[in-house]
Amino acid sequence: MKKTSGAQQTVFVYDSRGKLIAEYSSEPSTSIGTNFITKYNFREALIRATGVNPGKVAQAHHVFPQQFEGVFERLGLNIHAPEFLQWWETIAHLKNAHAYNAE
Repeated sequence: MKKTSGAQQTVFVYDSRGKLIAEYSSEPSTSIGTNFITKYNFREALIRATGVNPGKVAQAHHVFPQQFEGVFERLGLNIHAPEFLQWWETIAHLKNAHAYNAE
């Protein structure tokens, strides 16, 4: 869901049960630096951020559907950043990722 107030836009993200799980503003970020986390190195970024390397036991799961990467990118969010990832047991991830992205 998106709310616009003047030039500012706020996106509200809900899970499949309708629970609000995130809120993001289009206000420019005040953080300094360059973000080099991409769809090609997000697993390594999650390992560094969590201090956990699960090997083949778990996979890095995107909290936000990758099909909406462009929407989040326009809001200044990198869905491949560790704060938007979590470890999922490999078999469960493979079994459920498609359904999760389809929501």
